[in-house]
Amino acid sequence: MGARSEPLVDAPAGTKPVAFAAIPAFDQLTEYVYQTPPTQTKSGISVGVAVGTVVPNEASASDLMMPPSARTAVKVAPRGGSTP
Repeated sequence: MGARSEPLVDAPAGTKPVAFAAIPAFDQLTEYVYQTPPTQTKSGISVGVAVGTVVPNEASASDLMMPPSARTAVKVAPRGGSTP
C-alpha cells in the first residue's frame, strides 16, 4: 500500500489540496505510527507519517490489567511476615 497521490477531498477554489500519506504496514506490538508535520509544495500540502518504536516501561502485564485505584490499594506482605 503506497502513499496517495491525489488529495482525499476536493479543495475549495483558492485553497491548496491536502494529500495524506497512507499508513504503512507495522508491527502493532512493538511499533506505532504518527503523523508528521505538513509540508507545502507547489501543487498542495502533503502530510506524511512515520513509524516509531515502542519503548517498554517498568510496569508488568498484571499491573496494566488492574485499574489504577486497585494498584495503589494493593499491599504485599514480605515473605514470612504480615501486612502492616
